[in-house]
Amino acid sequence: HPSIVPYGTVFEDKNGNQVIFAVGSDKQFAALCQVLKLSALSSDPRFWRNSDRVEHRADLLIIMREAVAKLDRDSIIEELHRLSVPAGSVNNVRDAFKHPEAKRLIATHQGKAVGSRQIAFTEPGGSVADVTPPPHYAQHTRKVLREVLGLDDAAILNLEETGVVSACE
Repeated sequence: HPSIVPYGTVFEDKNGNQVIFAVGSDKQFAALCQVLKLSALSSDPRFWRNSDRVEHRADLLIIMREAVAKLDRDSIIEELHRLSVPAGSVNNVRDAFKHPEAKRLIATHQGKAVGSRQIAFTEPGGSVADVTPPPHYAQHTRKVLREVLGLDDAAILNLEETGVVSACE
């Protein structure tokens, strides 16, 4: 972010895991420094206020990269969240879908993943229903002709034989 530091920069922990911070206030910066074991940094005149951090962005990011590289991402995030400092992990797709919120985006049918949902929320009192996959070509033709149009088996067979419809079930 051009006017807030540190905000949106990705850092790597000691295990190569990525973490991102969204520090929007000087108070949050002081808490971040505490978690990164850089308490003195928050009183350094180059970094005391956000405007100072923006001016000395390059220096600050070097110091922070070195500090984060000595620590564990999950521990950093856990402690920052306890202190109300926005931070999160940067995940690959496989790891992202391990989170309960992301799991709700996977559409399933009979226990198997069949696609993804466009939204993951439900209405109050609602639940995420088991979604059926889209039908195969002509899969429900006979059922629709019978239940929706009220045709009998002979009429449906006639439509199939004359090539008006295709059906399979």
